[in-house]
Amino acid sequence: MLLCAQRKDAISLYSYTFPERICLAIGGEMRGLSKVVMAHSDQNLYIPYRSDFRNAMTAAASTAIFAFEVVRQKEN
Repeated sequence: MLLCAQRKDAISLYSYTFPERICLAIGGEMRGLSKVVMAHSDQNLYIPYRSDFRNAMTAAASTAIFAFEVVRQKEN
């Protein structure tokens, strides 16, 4: 299953139940994900944060947040 960290048509990563096997695509801070990758996405997910936070997170920070949630769900 291809999951993309992209806000368009996305659901919160905290509302999503991660399957056993995933491929998570996280784009760069400037360009995001390519149209080819987005065309193959099974689900878009986003990291919810306060509405007054206007800057994009770094790819490394986003990866850490997603990885933590995947591990948290697998331990429960």
